[in-house]
Amino acid sequence: MVHLAPDEPKFQVSFLAPLFLAGAAAVALPFVFHLIRRSSRDKVLFSSLMFLEPSPPRITKRSRLEHLFLLLLRCAVLCLLALAFARPFLQKPLAALASPNQTARVVILVDASASMRRENLWTEARKHAVAAAQKLGPSDSLAVYTFDQQPHSVLTFAEAAPMNAAERAAAIEARLGALSPSWLGTHLGNALLGASEQLLELLNRDAQEQGNTALQLRVISDFQSGARLDGLQGFEWPKKLEVQLDPITGKETSNAGLQILDENQQLFSASTNDNVRVRISNSSASKKEQFALQWRGGGQPVGEPLKLYVPPGQSKIVSAPPRPPEANSLFLTGDSIDFDNSAYVSKVQRPNLSIAYFGTDRADDPGGMRYYVHRAFEQTNLSTRVLVMSNSVPPEAQASALLILGASPNDEALALARNLLQAGRTVLLPLRDSAEANAVSELAGGLLVAAPEAPVQNYALFGQILFQHPLFTPFSDSRFNDFTKIHFWKYRALNLASLTNATTLAAFDSGSPLLVEIPVEKGRLLVLASTWLPADSQLALSSKFVPLLFGILEQSTQMRSVSHQYIVGDVVPLPPDFSGEVRLPDGSTKGAKERFTETGTPGVYAAGDFQFSVNLNPSESKIVPLTPDDLRAIGIPLSARTEPGDLAKEKQRQQHLLARDTEARQKLWRNFLLAGLALILMETWLAGRLSRAVSAA
Repeated sequence: MVHLAPDEPKFQVSFLAPLFLAGAAAVALPFVFHLIRRSSRDKVLFSSLMFLEPSPPRITKRSRLEHLFLLLLRCAVLCLLALAFARPFLQKPLAALASPNQTARVVILVDASASMRRENLWTEARKHAVAAAQKLGPSDSLAVYTFDQQPHSVLTFAEAAPMNAAERAAAIEARLGALSPSWLGTHLGNALLGASEQLLELLNRDAQEQGNTALQLRVISDFQSGARLDGLQGFEWPKKLEVQLDPITGKETSNAGLQILDENQQLFSASTNDNVRVRISNSSASKKEQFALQWRGGGQPVGEPLKLYVPPGQSKIVSAPPRPPEANSLFLTGDSIDFDNSAYVSKVQRPNLSIAYFGTDRADDPGGMRYYVHRAFEQTNLSTRVLVMSNSVPPEAQASALLILGASPNDEALALARNLLQAGRTVLLPLRDSAEANAVSELAGGLLVAAPEAPVQNYALFGQILFQHPLFTPFSDSRFNDFTKIHFWKYRALNLASLTNATTLAAFDSGSPLLVEIPVEKGRLLVLASTWLPADSQLALSSKFVPLLFGILEQSTQMRSVSHQYIVGDVVPLPPDFSGEVRLPDGSTKGAKERFTETGTPGVYAAGDFQFSVNLNPSESKIVPLTPDDLRAIGIPLSARTEPGDLAKEKQRQQHLLARDTEARQKLWRNFLLAGLALILMETWLAGRLSRAVSAA
């Protein structure tokens, strides 16, 4: 901090727009007007001059100032107006910028995210960090951190305190040399906020040095535009803190990234969508637009490549080529920067489930219910088998995930239904006629249930639907909740007055129950008041039929759709019953239970039969750098470089900003305008009096 000498003024008068002071030259106008003597315009009538002897007139010029006080008032008004437009203010002399010898607390942040793996950026970043440490003075404090999603300590203030300049530089070079960039994304916001807190904590401990200590953050990074800046907007930065950018730029600007879309990896999705869908994004500064996508297995290309055209600055979503059995990753060729050109795809484990169907209709008869059950479950990510029973019940049916009673059940079918309900499974009973209400009564504990044939005029429709129930929650969105196109030609009027625990999930437009859930033991009995026979309804032909069946199966098995695609650094939820070793992409194992957090490397992981893939954050592919204006716009206090020209510009900018803020706070121009208005009123009054006095004379 620079202190003023005793003989320096405490305040100095400055002007924000000094060119307006030239308007004060107009003060000469009143003097000119006062000094101009005009000839009298009065005419005096006289008689003939023919008898007078002619003589030439004597010309005299008499100039003198009159009404001096009025003259001074008018001059003062002009001067006050010129001062007001010049916008004066009182300012203390601006302290000089911090000199190189000033005591400083410096934190060096070195980017170690995945984007620093390209070209030779990490080596350059280490050199810049060592050079920055060597420029510090012996009394300066220093700490070094690397950062990706979070800052990581390399050299703390306490460790660097007993070292001299050479020892600090050697320690930084050795410790950074032992590190390499991670595969995590860039979170510049976390790094800046964490380093700022470290500096403030250190400064608060050294309270006696707060007056003459500068705080500085030096960020060494590629500043790629995909970096996260969360938390910086609106952050109140310390007044003495300066952030200095040290960009590391690569020679190559062409880059394309590869991202796996997770939509095809859901447990209950159809296998027709099993082709892997990927997004290819090309950098806006890229010079290439022709690429190829190919599978890899064991590090070697397999299968046929897919040629792609992606213009610079655009992205394209495509389906990958058919996946060979040995393939576990996709690779993008034709790109100059390859750190983000691999994407891993895990193999979805398809559980073996059996759906028990009791009925006598044939699998190839579109007029029966069994035909549509087979069509619904034959193309899924599940390995399902429809087990058909007509009279006797095979032993393997006891392990069924779902029971559908497509005909009036006999005693063996009812016994199977009770066993499955006791095991927590779901039994679906579509009512083909009124007599099947007896099966509902027997499964519900012997309570009387009636289901007479309902009179239908033309057709019946869905009326009320309980969208809060898990079975209908997927349809709650306005895009999918239209059930009005499903017509029912026949249905049974369910009377459930004797069942107090029954829940109506859907009702006809007449108010009669359509789908009812009855808790029995640990399981659920779902009673459908109609069927999906084409003679009864259009339910099997609608787009809602298959999702409803899958919802019932999901509810019965208590299985949930899980994701198999994650980003490096994500926490992966493991299967509920898993407790053991997770196999990493390099073949090593780590113990885990419920959650797995060691996702630091891209690749395919395995937790028993459950596989999941971890890929690079797509934002790391956005290598176009941020500009200083982008960072300054969110409030980061960027400092000047150490070159003399930049220091001069920074000093001039600081002076201008301080002058503008000071003038806006003081607003002295208002006082000059008010004084000018007062003098104008006084001048008007005085000029009027003098005019009246002359007229009277």
